[in-house]
Amino acid sequence: MSMIMPKYVVKPEEVLGGAPMERGTEDYRPVRDLKVIYPETIDPDPRSLIPGVVKVDPSHHTPLHRHRCEEVYYILGWGSRQKEGEKYPVKKG
Repeated sequence: MSMIMPKYVVKPEEVLGGAPMERGTEDYRPVRDLKVIYPETIDPDPRSLIPGVVKVDPSHHTPLHRHRCEEVYYILGWGSRQKEGEKYPVKKG
């Protein structure tokens, strides 16, 4: 027996902003971290995956940071990621 799960659409007014990785000013944020739930709001020591979207404008980057949980990326452009001092190229898809 299969179960059909309802779709959930995040409305602009439900998106939380102000994550530590966001960069820029009120008028222009080249790095935006868009989540409905931030791990820090539900657990002081998050170890679970929280879905979200991080938008990074060309020629900008997120600050170096780490997570205590796994992370999934879906790349819409190209760039690189860094792990333990090594840079790895990433591309669309």
